[in-house]
Amino acid sequence: MSDNWLDEYKEGLFSGRIPMRNPKIKKPGDPEYYYYDPRGMDKNAPLKDWKLIGVPTADTPNPALVEMEKINQPNNGQIGWDSPYESREEIEKNVRGLENYLIKEEGLKPFAYRDTEGNRTDCVGHLSPDEKTHIAQPWRNARTKLPATDAERRKMDASLMALPYGKKIGADFYKDKTDLELPEEYCRDLLRQDIVQRHEELSRNFPAYRRLNSAAQMGILETHFNANILGRKDDGTVKWPALRAELKKEKPDLATVCKELHRDETGRQDLIDRNKWAYDQCMKGFFYK
Repeated sequence: MSDNWLDEYKEGLFSGRIPMRNPKIKKPGDPEYYYYDPRGMDKNAPLKDWKLIGVPTADTPNPALVEMEKINQPNNGQIGWDSPYESREEIEKNVRGLENYLIKEEGLKPFAYRDTEGNRTDCVGHLSPDEKTHIAQPWRNARTKLPATDAERRKMDASLMALPYGKKIGADFYKDKTDLELPEEYCRDLLRQDIVQRHEELSRNFPAYRRLNSAAQMGILETHFNANILGRKDDGTVKWPALRAELKKEKPDLATVCKELHRDETGRQDLIDRNKWAYDQCMKGFFYK
């Protein structure tokens, strides 16, 4: 037994992975075991603040962890949007094409890394806004495939945010800096969720975008996924002003929209390729009336 077995046991209890026997069973139907509910809890909180969840046997999974797993399964590969103009099969075909292209260009990184601006990132360019969101994902030990403990998750996040970042530091720099990983299936589902989210953002902001055929939408989505069409610069001015102005029109000119998807590709072969893909995809488009 390792010297820190007690710490590991306590970690298992407070992360909700190890049940405790109920010493005060008073009547039939009382739970024989309890789990701690780790949702939203600080591990240093006093015991009186922790919620207990009763279960009938020691083999019964912790309902709190089951619920957390459901939250971390974005949408099971479902397309996520309908169109009055096209079949779901046509949209699905085009979304699959975008997914495959993004995986090819960005890579599927099951480990935690920082993007060029220092953001917590993993899978296929997925950003987490804070530590709580980041560590809530289904991290596991890359060697044993067992779920990561709360301590392991927090250590991973703290170590990540202490590492350097920048345009000259690629994602693979971070690969060997942690023992934790995310399942590939989760990463693929997460990518689908991110694409759906960006589609909804563009749909809310640009009514004309909703009238585009899905093939052309993929070109705009690729650029938005990579460079945030709705973002702002450090001085507060909007990014992509010409593109946004054209998309705001009731009857945008498609050639202008496609041309304005261009990103600064100076010294970046990857952006040369991505600009061409987005432009060619966009030019397959037309507006439904």
